[in-house]
Amino acid sequence: MPLIDTIEQPAPQALGAGATPNFSGLSLNGDLNLNGFRAVALSCDNGPALPSSPALGQWFLHTPAGRQILFQYNGHAWVPIFSFIQMTIYVDGALGTDDQNKGFGSGADAFRTVQFAINQIPPMNSGNITVDLAAGAYSEAVTIQGKSFTGAYSLSINGGLTQLAAGTLTSAVQGTGATQGSIANAGAFPVTASSSVNADSAAGGTALNVAGTASFTVGGQVVINPGGPREEVRHILSIPSGTQLTVNGALQYAHLAADADQVVQGAYANRILYVNGAYRIIDWNTADKLAIVGTFDSVPAGAYTVYDWGTVIQNSGTPLSINPGQRGVNLNFIFLNSTASGTALNLTNAQATPAVCKLTGKVSLSDQSSIFVQISYMGQSAVNPVVYLEKGSTAAFERTKVVNGKDSTPNLRATMSCGLFVRAGCVFDSGVYRWTTGLYASDKTSISLWTAAAWGYPRIRNFNQGNGLYAEFQSSITFTSTNQYSGNTTDESANAATYGYID
Repeated sequence: MPLIDTIEQPAPQALGAGATPNFSGLSLNGDLNLNGFRAVALSCDNGPALPSSPALGQWFLHTPAGRQILFQYNGHAWVPIFSFIQMTIYVDGALGTDDQNKGFGSGADAFRTVQFAINQIPPMNSGNITVDLAAGAYSEAVTIQGKSFTGAYSLSINGGLTQLAAGTLTSAVQGTGATQGSIANAGAFPVTASSSVNADSAAGGTALNVAGTASFTVGGQVVINPGGPREEVRHILSIPSGTQLTVNGALQYAHLAADADQVVQGAYANRILYVNGAYRIIDWNTADKLAIVGTFDSVPAGAYTVYDWGTVIQNSGTPLSINPGQRGVNLNFIFLNSTASGTALNLTNAQATPAVCKLTGKVSLSDQSSIFVQISYMGQSAVNPVVYLEKGSTAAFERTKVVNGKDSTPNLRATMSCGLFVRAGCVFDSGVYRWTTGLYASDKTSISLWTAAAWGYPRIRNFNQGNGLYAEFQSSITFTSTNQYSGNTTDESANAATYGYID
């Protein structure tokens, strides 16, 4: 068709500014030549509530409090496209509502489910994103994928803590090297206690005769002769009839009747201590003392608080999966609980940083995933193993405790060209299980352990038959000279036939 060029065209100018051509009444029967004109940006509709009757392809800038998200309507739903600012999204499983116009505040202004909140995050974001979860249990299987950023930003999912106790400490130990950090406050920490040990343990045996076992719990962590010269930390394997405990491992305990030695089971093991502005995982406690995983940065003083996790994401499968390509995910104060002993956290070509978290179930990394776990508790997974790395994945652990949950399995296994860095006084504990391995390296994998005294040396406890460290198939475990071993059948075992190496 011929071009329509009979409209007088002034010098280039913005349409609508100055002398504007009048197209009213014009009937187009060919192409319109707009050469010489320039376009100007048009603003789309905006507001705190998405339109209820949109047209297909319609754009809308959604601006509830604290959010500026560009949406487009796809014919079925409003789809988030781009976030222009940093934002906080609120979730409350009891009071919230899964409505796209919610999520801007706590309580009734929050979303109801975690997955709905994640789905409202656009694929492109120009600022940090925080998802704030109110205390409570979220029975969901949450998936995170496809969230990108225009700069060095991240997605943080934050839970809450429940206070168990508070007080003022009377003394403290900063900790260094083989000495764990601890705080003391006489009689302040709840325990179940026997009045005394009645007899020596049999040589190499596991039976401990005590004055009473009322309220003791199988699987619980106990301290024998707390604060005394023969102090031992064990787990209760069983409680036979009478006044006898069976603990998971050979005892070296010699009773002195005059000492009225006790066995105590602390209530705060594997909980959280907050003191001097810092969080630490509690390894064990007596009535007078809390011992932490690793050390403190300085000698604590003043007030302390003991917490448990108050926000849990749980289901019988995998509570949280982070899918390929997803980076920059931070998890803070969250309990991920696989109720049927499945996988608590699954990463596939993804990255995550849990801090002050609890993960019950396997933590699985594959396809060049990476994780940095700080001040967390991971454990009692009835699958093999608690932490599993494969296919070029990497992991780092700091001030973290890992407790096994199955016979004949490692706490942590890395295979197929993986890298693992253990630092800052981590604890690997077999729990009540037998023939376990603390750290297992296989198939061209490298594990390095931190040896700085100020952070505390790694502790590898295997109370009933098993290896502390094991390397095979061209794998290596290095910097092991300061490891604190207890109860292992063999502390370090390298399969020379397959070029396993431990230094």
